[in-house]
Formats: sequence, structure tokens, C-alpha cells
Amino acid sequence: MVSSRVTLWRLFILGRSVVTGAFLGLLILMNGVVPPAPLTALYLLALVQFATNGFYLYLWRRREIRSLGFLSFSLEILLISLLIWLLGTDGYVFVLAYLWPIIMGGWLIGRHAIPPLTLLGVSSYAGLVLIAQREWLPPQRLVLPTGIPQPLILCLPYLAFISLLVWLLTREMERGERHLQQRNSDLHRVNFGLRYLVAASEELLGCRTPTDLAALALHKVSKLTGHARGAVYLRDGQGFVLRAQNGLAAGACSAPPPTAIPHSWAESAGDPGAETLRTAPLPADEAARLLPTNHATPMALTTVALRSGDGLEGVLAIVAPEAEAFDSGEVQILQVFGHQVGVALENARLLADLQRERNLLSGILAHMADGVLVIDACGRILLANAAAHALLGVQAGETSPDWLAQQMAKEPQGDGAGRHVVAVGDRLLGLSVAELTAGSGVPHATIYVARDVTQEARLEQAKSDFVAYVSHELRTPLTTIKMLVRLLLMDAPEGSKPREYLSVIDTQVTRQTRLVSNLLDLTRLEAGRYDLPIEEVDPGAVLQTAVNVCRPLAEEKGLHLTIACPPQPPMIAANAHGLEQVLVNLLSNAIKWTDRGGSISVSCDAQPDALCLAVEDTGIGMSAHEVERLFEKYATVRRRRQRGEEGTGLGLAISKMIVEELGGTNEVTSQPGVGSRFTVRLPRDEGVAAGIPDQPADASAGAP
Repeated sequence: MVSSRVTLWRLFILGRSVVTGAFLGLLILMNGVVPPAPLTALYLLALVQFATNGFYLYLWRRREIRSLGFLSFSLEILLISLLIWLLGTDGYVFVLAYLWPIIMGGWLIGRHAIPPLTLLGVSSYAGLVLIAQREWLPPQRLVLPTGIPQPLILCLPYLAFISLLVWLLTREMERGERHLQQRNSDLHRVNFGLRYLVAASEELLGCRTPTDLAALALHKVSKLTGHARGAVYLRDGQGFVLRAQNGLAAGACSAPPPTAIPHSWAESAGDPGAETLRTAPLPADEAARLLPTNHATPMALTTVALRSGDGLEGVLAIVAPEAEAFDSGEVQILQVFGHQVGVALENARLLADLQRERNLLSGILAHMADGVLVIDACGRILLANAAAHALLGVQAGETSPDWLAQQMAKEPQGDGAGRHVVAVGDRLLGLSVAELTAGSGVPHATIYVARDVTQEARLEQAKSDFVAYVSHELRTPLTTIKMLVRLLLMDAPEGSKPREYLSVIDTQVTRQTRLVSNLLDLTRLEAGRYDLPIEEVDPGAVLQTAVNVCRPLAEEKGLHLTIACPPQPPMIAANAHGLEQVLVNLLSNAIKWTDRGGSISVSCDAQPDALCLAVEDTGIGMSAHEVERLFEKYATVRRRRQRGEEGTGLGLAISKMIVEELGGTNEVTSQPGVGSRFTVRLPRDEGVAAGIPDQPADASAGAP
């Protein structure tokens, strides 16, 4: 449309230049180059008009379109003013004649938005003709043998050009009107399609299953395009399976993945850069399979990719006559519709996955023996399974019980792993606590897992009581036996068999006494009755005492034992007896598993926030799996048992519990065949250690 206007404007400029030049040449031919006085104005007007046309063409070649429009308007106004000035009072009549083509042109082509400015110059010819009809053009100088009147001759070029221009304008108007009607029809169709898509999107998103969604998509596309034959193929694993059909032969339903759809294209349509719509003639064999037998019209198959994001959810196939091909607007609408269906399919698939996961989670929670409770930051219960209702007497939607909040406030860290043991009525419940955080890392809910540990606690208490009772009952006779054996050893001759037998008895009694002591210590630690009063402790002195206790054993085995400690290490808040017991256990363990000729080093390192006591040896070492089980009760290393070394598996467990009672931590690094390093980290902040509650004193705690 724009190019047609530009072409017409350029044609008008060229035509006006030719006519103006011919008229000026005619004047010069009849009157000479120098015009007589009455014709000066006519010469000047024609010359200015001709110069104006030339200037228009110059601006046209320079593509100065904006300047061209402004200057053409200005120059035409100048010509009108010049005409009024030259003709005086009669000039207004000539101006009216000058302007009549403008009025006619605006009425004819104003609806086509062709600038009326293109007709301003046309009126100049009317002015020239009317001036020529006045007495200013001497008739005696224009005598024609044909006898044709002079005004008619002067008007002929103008009338011919006007007729050509009106014909061109009428043709352009008809073409533009047809184009506008077509565009208007396309816009109405696109507007209908867009409104239909908006209404359809809500229904598509409301479908919950892919099969229902496929059927609805076929119904909507038939209303949208007017073609009732189609099918939807949805992705099923790696292939496509027919999920819905409309207007196709019944046999198409039983056909496995679509031979009617180019399968290679369906696979490539998953590529984000691939085309989303393709139309191709329907092969005869496919037409015979998909269409009724009496159908003879050539058909085309249009396939639309149902894509969501980068994934291909399925393919929509539309069968339509070849003569009714989709235009560009319908293609765009179909592509948008395919994207809508793809998004709805993805939503339905995600919803189905979510529902399956929800049903699975609900089934798991419903059949769990442990109670699961989720409480938000406001104390409202978001979730509670049947076991939680049975154990805690709460349900979803209620407020968290006061005793639970009080217990958590009193014991927020539990045993350090989020586990608590609380009494609810006559039952003991083990609570595991974890925080649920949002994407920002801010906790928004707390999950509690409750288990009835009443029976377990009773069994554990019975076991502890039995171990304590047996150990206490064995301790007294063992002490008596050991004392009597020592008395007998004093009288037994050196090298005699009785002395040898008594030495074996003494060794075994000592081992059994140590085992009984360890069992008693472990029982007290587990029951919280191990006496560890916090006091100011000199770590250097405790370290030296432990080394002195173990040095005879190290020298007997031929081991090199060294100690590295600052002259005046900082004092710490701990328990000297408990810390000494830990160091003796670590040193005894190192001596036991280090071969003759090896070395053991003990060090003390003061750090800004902690004091580190380390025992390092060059023994057999341990693997990562063995280190994980090192501090478990009764745990012994398999390779150590193979060496024939004896051990109860309680020493390191007791050491770990004592260090944790003192507020410290245990660290182990080991490598098989190289050695091991045990590090005890105790806090230097006195408030940390002093904050550990004192337990009731037991006179026999820690006694051998």
C-alpha cells in the first residue's frame, strides 16, 4: 500500500514536469524567449512551476521524504499567493479554479489516506489555462490552420493528464479497498481466534487427565478451524500413542503409533529450534486408512507440535481438503493453540505425578508406626498422621500442645542429633526434630517424628541395672582374690610352677577387674550418674600423670614415648580424674596396637577457642570404615582380633562419653599401615564447661 502511494506520487511529479515543460515550451514558441509585458506573469508562473517540479525530483533522488512534503506544501502556497498577487481582484476566482482539484481529490481518495498534498500541484494547470484564456495571450500570435480555439488547445494537455491521474487514482482506490477488506476480514478472523483461544485456555487448564485434554483439544480445534477430522497423539515413553480421534476411520484407534504422522518429524519437533507446524498432502494409503471409503476429495495433513518449553508433549493432526489451506493468521493461531495444549498437557502430567507422589506419601504416613507431626512457625499443626494422633492426641489444624513447646524450649538441642526423650503420661516418647526451610534458608516449619520407646527404655534400664548389679557383685570377690594371690606370690619361690600359676591368675584377675570397672563406668555414664565435678585443671599436669602411668608398659614393649607440652599451658574448666582416664585409655590403646620399636607422641596445643590434647602412634592404623565404628560399645577391629590382642571394646566408648560430658569433642585420623592420631578438643571458655549440670555424686565413680 505504501509503495503504491509512493509510485503514484512520483508519477504525478514526473507528469506535471512534462506538462509544465510542454506548456512553457509552447509559450516560448509562440511569443519568443523574452515575453511581452502582458505575458510576464504567465511566463514567471510557468517557470516557477517547472523549477518546483525539478526541485521535487532532486529531493526525491536524495530520499529527503520529510523535507519533500514540507517544501511541496510551502511552494504550492507560494504559487497560490503569487497568482493572487498577479491577478489582483480577479485572482480569487482563479484561486478557486486552482483549488478545485484539491477538493475533488480529497473527496475521491481521502478514505485511502493518500496525502491530499499530491493533488495540490494539479490545480496549477487550471490556473495556467484560465490565465491563457484572458487577453494576456494575444490571439493573433496563435493561429492554427485547423481552426481549433486557443483555450481548448491549451486545456488539452491538462485535461489529458487529469484524466490519467483520475484513472490511476480510481484504480488505486479499488485495489486499496480490496486490500483493506481482505485485511479487515483477516483481522476479524484473527480476533475471533484470539478470543476463542483465551476462552479455551481456561477449559484446557481445567482438564486433569491427558485423555480428556486430548478430546477437548480436538473439539476446540474443530470449532476454531471448521475442520472436524483430526487426532491427538501423546508421548508415551519414547513413542507416540493415539489418545483421541475425531471424524477418522474407526480402525485408526487400534493402530499403534502414527503412520499418518511423519514420525521422524514428530521426533525432531522436540527440538526448540524446529518448526511447530507442517502441512503436507495426505498419501493415498493413509487416506484409505484414516478416511471413509467414499471420500474422494484430495486431503492434506497438518501436524502441530504440542510443545511446552523445550519438551514435546504430543502432536495434533488435522485432516482438511488441500484447497482449504490455512493462511498465515490461522497458522499463527494454530501454533499458539498448540503451545496452549502443550502447556496444559505438561500441567496435567505434573499434576498426575504430584498426585501419585501425594498418594504414595499419604499411604506411607498412614501406615507408619511412628508418629509424624509438622508444626509451622505460629504453632499450628499442618500435618499429623494416625500414629501421631494415637501417641500425642493431636490432629491437623489444632494448636501445638503446650508440653511440647515447653520441652523443646527446655531441651532445644536434645542429644545433639535432634533427638529427645519426653514423658507423656505413663509412656516415654523418642522425638526426632528437624527444621523445614524455604528456598531462602529461613525455617518455616518443624517436623517431629515420635516413637514409643517405653518398652525400650525399660529394657535398657533393666540391662543397666543387671550389669551394675553383676559388676558390683563381682567386684568384691575379685578384689579379695587379687589380694590373696598377691600374698601367695610373696611366698612362692622364683621359677616355681606355683608362682607361674599364681602370675597367670593375677593377670586374669586384673583383666576381669578392669572389665568390671569399665562396665560400672559405662553404666553410670549412660544413666547420668557418673560424677564429673567441674574444676580448674592444669592440662600439663594431667598429661604428665597419664604418661607416667603408661610409660612402664611402653618401655616393656620397646616403644619410644615422648611428650610435647608448653611450660605453662592455659588452665581449663574440666575434671582432672575424668580427663586422666581418657588420656590413659588413649595411651593404652596406642601401646596395644603399636609394634615393638614404634613411637608414641603426646602433645598439648592451645588454640584461641579450645585446648587440643593429642595421642599419635605409628601402629597398624585403621580404614575409614573401622574409624566410623571406633567409638561404638563392644566394637573391636577385625584386623586387631586377628593379631590375638585382647580388648573389651569399652575403653574408647567410655572416653568419648567422658569428653562429651566435659563439653568437648573427639577427632580421629588414621591410615592403615601408617598409624593413628586421636585428638581431644576441650573448650577454653569456662562458661561452656561450667554450664554442664552437675550430677549427684557417687563415691565409687571412676574407681578401679
